[in-house]
Amino acid sequence: MVATFSAEDHSLLIAHLQATVDVELFTIPLYLTATYSFTQAALNTDAVYTLQQKTLSVAVQEMYHLQQACNLCNVFGVTPDIQRLTIRENEAVKVPHLDPDHQVLMAQLDNITKVIPAMVIIETPDPGKPPKPNRKVTYPSIADLYRATLELLGLYYAAYGSTPANLDPHFDPGRDQVAYGAFADRYKYTKINTRGDVINTANAITDQGEGGTIASPNPLFSYGTNGEVLPQYQDQVPNRFQTFDTQSHYQRFLDIQTALASLPANSFYARGVKTSDYPWAPPVDTLQSSVSVIWSYLLDIMAAGFAAGNLPTAGFNDAMVAFKYVIPVLWSLGICPSFVYQKGVTEQQAQQAMDAADPWCLFHFDPLSEQVRQQFPNDLNACQGLNNCAGRGWGGTGTQPADCACSIADIHTCSGTNSCKYQGGCGFLASYQGQTLPPEEQFIPGQNLYETGGGCQTPIAKPQIFTKNPNFPSGWTEQQKAPLVALEGTPVWTQARVLFAKKLGVPVDQLPAPRSVQGTDVDYDGDKRRLYVQPTST
Repeated sequence: MVATFSAEDHSLLIAHLQATVDVELFTIPLYLTATYSFTQAALNTDAVYTLQQKTLSVAVQEMYHLQQACNLCNVFGVTPDIQRLTIRENEAVKVPHLDPDHQVLMAQLDNITKVIPAMVIIETPDPGKPPKPNRKVTYPSIADLYRATLELLGLYYAAYGSTPANLDPHFDPGRDQVAYGAFADRYKYTKINTRGDVINTANAITDQGEGGTIASPNPLFSYGTNGEVLPQYQDQVPNRFQTFDTQSHYQRFLDIQTALASLPANSFYARGVKTSDYPWAPPVDTLQSSVSVIWSYLLDIMAAGFAAGNLPTAGFNDAMVAFKYVIPVLWSLGICPSFVYQKGVTEQQAQQAMDAADPWCLFHFDPLSEQVRQQFPNDLNACQGLNNCAGRGWGGTGTQPADCACSIADIHTCSGTNSCKYQGGCGFLASYQGQTLPPEEQFIPGQNLYETGGGCQTPIAKPQIFTKNPNFPSGWTEQQKAPLVALEGTPVWTQARVLFAKKLGVPVDQLPAPRSVQGTDVDYDGDKRRLYVQPTST
């Protein structure tokens, strides 16, 4: 019998791919609000910090899934629709396309202890008989949504898998594909250029999310077992999420739910309970307005970026980093954030919102710093006290080498997201273009040699240390590992100053101390700025 893929099948496939976009997008504010609800005191313990990072690893991977769902829409000839969501903290909202037990699944923004049950339900696999694709695109579980989508992809592949791409009326390889930032290195499958990429993209999303129990009977699809993700769909380079990402989202959330039950209540922020974690915090109305403006800007640039196959790294990264800092500040004041979409937010308005929520310039540059960046594009030092000369550094405050208030490099918080050389905090093993860098290019904060080859974080948080027990690649000798092992657990900024002194040819104790300068609009206190930056390794 000749396999067929009807117009109705094609229409259903597009509807299901769009539904995947809808679900992945919905999880982002829900998961981020929960992820950043741990108190600062709790995060100072290794166990809780690891738990938070495990939660964050899912939220970050959902962005990868959103990217790939949009890429799938584009190669099948339909521009993905990024819904302009409004989710208010005091309202339970419908999780799109899911109706477990034939009831609408509702979720509400809250701290992680309140949200984790919904997070588990959203990611729950379904080992039962796969449902047939339906026109309403509504299913008892996300697993069933994906299984129906995979069935439709299987029908397409059976009908057109051997057809030359130029004769295929449905598939447009390479159309408007996005491989954002570090995802291009972290994952083997990003841009979709072949039908094989379609299958592997579908496998990556489903295996990472729900795992092997949602496998379609179609032999094209393959999955790991017992909550483990197949190696080809795991992270391909060392990073702080690599160990977590070997497990499916469902398995991670089960583990997190179990761990949360043993933590004291004061490990989490709660509605109506104010803390003194951020004594510099702006007014609540300013912070909440900033969240909504940044959220609106993010949705608009994602819509434009996925439609054009070019998601702007700077704007997207700025917005996501802003959430990392603004959400916990709101939580510390006893307020759960709302994400209210506002039409027509401009880049300038987004910047103003970031600045209003950010009196210490934790995640955005002031005008003076931007002028220095433009004037000295090849001297974007990574952290406080690493400026090369007078007039350099954050706000142009340097008077001599090594005394500026703080960094002027592109702000980034994750391994491999620096935009240029000399911009890495290097707290973790670094890679470049998918390959772990050699031992002599590891743990050299402020001196990394490649774009996206910085180990971690600029500016460098005061508590930031070199990662303990790094997962060294096989083949490195004990002699090669020794200098890196010696740095484990020591402050990254201290080593950056040692290397900078060596570069200048002076003993490190002869370097001038970084200055704190009172500016017209901004207080250039680099010590305070670095104190308020959250570390990624402690």
